[in-house]
Amino acid sequence: MIALTGLFLLPFNPASGTESDDWQSIVTEDIWFEHSCKAAFFSHVIERETKSGKIVMVKIHCDDKRSFDAVRPGTNAPFTFSECTPREQQAC
Repeated sequence: MIALTGLFLLPFNPASGTESDDWQSIVTEDIWFEHSCKAAFFSHVIERETKSGKIVMVKIHCDDKRSFDAVRPGTNAPFTFSECTPREQQAC
């Protein structure tokens, strides 16, 4: 994991097997099925434990240069995706 002034960049590694990587495998599969995005890396990762389970917010960067914000509001909830617009991509 590389930390750059509060920005976390996580390469996708399905074989690492930690609990944190469980959501990475799920979001990688979901973004592929919903948007044909092959995840190259993650950034802006936020994980929080709550009563409803783990909340995950992450920016997914596709190998085709698109990027998506993904949110999972609880452990058993599905991820929702919102594509960055070209204007937002300049600031991403």
